Amino acid sequence: MDTFIMAVQILNEVYLKIIMLSFLIAIVKKSFDNQMKSEVQNRYNSRCDQNLESSNVMRQIGLLDESDILVLSATFEDFAEADKMQVF
Repeated sequence: MDTFIMAVQILNEVYLKIIMLSFLIAIVKKSFDNQMKSEVQNRYNSRCDQNLESSNVMRQIGLLDESDILVLSATFEDFAEADKMQVF
């Protein structure tokens, strides 16, 4: 009787570990997918911050006039197309 209880307990532990591992994988996959969706936006936000900082520094040392600033903006239907810009 003790061996049966012990075997059932071991099977229960293995089953629970498999279920918990599946939940952990699902949570990691969901957070990874969310991060990949916002990757392009985060990249452009950081580039914008770097451009602002460099233009402030260049303006401080007199290398940048207000007429030297040019802003280009584009929207893409698919984020995969954002890095594949066509050259004129």
